[in-house]
Amino acid sequence: MSQEVSGLELLDGIGNTQANSLFDANMQRINSMIYEVLEAEMPGVAQAATKFAKWVLPTDAYIQKVQLEAVVAPTGANLVARVEIATVENATDFTLTAGSAYEQTTVAGNGILVTAGSAIEPKFTTVGSTVEGEYVRIRLICLKRRLT
Repeated sequence: MSQEVSGLELLDGIGNTQANSLFDANMQRINSMIYEVLEAEMPGVAQAATKFAKWVLPTDAYIQKVQLEAVVAPTGANLVARVEIATVENATDFTLTAGSAYEQTTVAGNGILVTAGSAIEPKFTTVGSTVEGEYVRIRLICLKRRLT
């Protein structure tokens, strides 16, 4: 028996009963790992304290990773983003280091919980001092709770 990179076990070279059992286990893994990627781009120059997207998910989710990328990287200072969830600003900073065009931040623990129906709004709290950063895209990678 072997395993794929995804963590699912392959069904090669085993009997029928064991294959059915592994199939059921694999389906449970797939059903419990539903990811949603939320993506938005701020056109033009990044502006501090400006919200530039809004999403509402129908199920609970955990924001586990945040990716920031810019066509024109910020210089002079880091570009820092945060998310507001249900109008409350989360204290986790997501940073695009000055001079960098891409960074990914993994959130500690299970991630930032977003309850079903809550609005998620990203905003920049700090922008570069020489060049603010232009055409900045944010991606929130969320693990959704399975509908039961």
